Amino acid sequence: MQIDSRFVLVIVALIGVTPITGASLSQATAPPPSLLPAVGETKVPNTEQLALARQLVAVIGLDAKVARDVKAASQPAARQFDAQLAALPQAKRKAAIREFSLAMSQAEAAHIKRELDHVAENYASQMTEEQLKNLLALYGTPLGQEMVRSPQSMTVEERQEAGRYTVAHPGTIEAMSALLSSAKIEVPWQASEQHLFQDSFRNDLCGRLRKLAINYSTCAAPGLIAPSPIRSR
Repeated sequence: MQIDSRFVLVIVALIGVTPITGASLSQATAPPPSLLPAVGETKVPNTEQLALARQLVAVIGLDAKVARDVKAASQPAARQFDAQLAALPQAKRKAAIREFSLAMSQAEAAHIKRELDHVAENYASQMTEEQLKNLLALYGTPLGQEMVRSPQSMTVEERQEAGRYTVAHPGTIEAMSALLSSAKIEVPWQASEQHLFQDSFRNDLCGRLRKLAINYSTCAAPGLIAPSPIRSR
């Protein structure tokens, strides 16, 4: 999963007001190699790391962001489905829309949970307990929440406050660098998850439509829900 660009801005903002002697920006943001898994290596997180990582996902607002993104991505399918109901009697059309909404809500909820669990597991496997605790301490402050909500609009005073915070908490920059490094694009997992989401939604919706005696040709074969005639038997 690719990390939100706002965290890059936060790291740059912090480094911009934190004294860094004899180091370039890229050197300052690079986590110590010893703290990161080697290429191809996967560290197995312990229970405490997983618990801290799940807290971090919530504190930085990823749960809300993922939920918004998933629901927004579902809107075109909802509009497409609704457009195909014009030929149905009004009562059956309302019932079909209701069943579509229920099937979509359930598929979305399961997808969101899997996505957040995956992110938490990724964070936990890539960061130490100390790094996770440092991030939770930062994002648990009003300043940290401001960084999450609108880092681009941070005032000079807020940036200076961030600088003072990092001086007082030396592990903060290192922890934020580890957070950035842990948020990798994982295309194979995302592709597999997309298929799982689509299949679970399709199967649920098709079962619901059959109970309403509504024929939907896409339900006759596996694959994405695509434009197809909807008719009542």
